[in-house]
Amino acid sequence: MLLEQYVHQRNEYTPQAVAILEQEIARRKLGQADIDAFAKQSLIGDEGMAGNVEVQHFKRDDFVKLEGAFAKNASGLIRAMFADENVPYFMDANVTMSPLGGQDANNLVHVYVHKDFMDKATALVATHFDCAGGMFTVKYSDARERLKSFSFQDIQHAELDTADIMDVSFSPEEKELMMKYALRLGNEIDAIENSQGRIVFFFDNVEELAERLAENNSALSKTDLLTALEILQIYCDEPEFPQTGLGIADALLSFLVQ
Repeated sequence: MLLEQYVHQRNEYTPQAVAILEQEIARRKLGQADIDAFAKQSLIGDEGMAGNVEVQHFKRDDFVKLEGAFAKNASGLIRAMFADENVPYFMDANVTMSPLGGQDANNLVHVYVHKDFMDKATALVATHFDCAGGMFTVKYSDARERLKSFSFQDIQHAELDTADIMDVSFSPEEKELMMKYALRLGNEIDAIENSQGRIVFFFDNVEELAERLAENNSALSKTDLLTALEILQIYCDEPEFPQTGLGIADALLSFLVQ
């Protein structure tokens, strides 16, 4: 899954996210030969078949832009939403003018959908997003949905240490819960990435986060908070996931998403 996203979906990620993918590839001791072998194995021939996967070829001119811009941090939800329903689409970050005066165009994307799938796409978007003033915003039914829709690949890593986090702390119960899930993730990383079809962007910081949480007065960085949020996102769909975890996630999202 890691190589699949790096080889075939790299253009959908921010430069910072691509750098994280490359770091994770290096951490797993995968070299250029491994990347080339995967790319060659997964190439699609002119006959439109690769193994048992049927491939459709589309012309770019057949894609129509949805009327409105999306925040980049909604891109994970967009990918999941359209992938689940097999809607052909692509995202374009070349937004030259913000639809809203207070919104930075650099943090926006336009979405283009194949013309034959517009009815399905607009229905999906209407289910998950509200649109006002040319801007789509995510509908959140609860903290779990808000957590699931948060996109880690769009985090600007140059800005990770710009926020004052003096007032952010965990209770003993919250620390115990986070350490429990951090330990699980350390043991289950490969299975999680394969089953959920995702890259764990802050995995390299999971062990350090657990160590800092175990220390009473250890200061947490913004990277630590994002690591905690990603851990919670990974496990939040489990039936036994506790309300305490959702409470942590809601507080972190309120702090991190300005």
